[in-house]
Amino acid sequence: MARARTRLAADERAVGRAIGWVERFCNHHQLSRAVTDVVCLSLEEVVSNVVEHGYERQPGRLSIELHYDRRALSVVIEDEGKPFDPTQAVTPPTDGTLASRREGGFGLLLIKGVMDDITYQRAGTINRLKLVKHL
Repeated sequence: MARARTRLAADERAVGRAIGWVERFCNHHQLSRAVTDVVCLSLEEVVSNVVEHGYERQPGRLSIELHYDRRALSVVIEDEGKPFDPTQAVTPPTDGTLASRREGGFGLLLIKGVMDDITYQRAGTINRLKLVKHL
């Protein structure tokens, strides 16, 4: 099993740094472009939500850990922002026009659509979100 971990400031540059780091890991382990893309897309959504909603654009940190074992790629994101369990969040309805839909929740809908497993834990002050993509 291959593992890697990084810790980032939860600021406006966090998404770019996280995506670049994950792409390098995936390239090093010769993961397909399709897997790399869906994991990066999901991570982009999670990290931007941590920065914007978890820390409300205030200083904070987050960590990302990758686990790869030829059967799956797992991404674990930890932060100390406001508690939020995306596995319990209501996803928005997809009927109607774009203009009639209220903002929010579509990133979560996207993540649930492309990842195979999503789990959340709150341990003390830490949010721990695990995303799994089966290979």
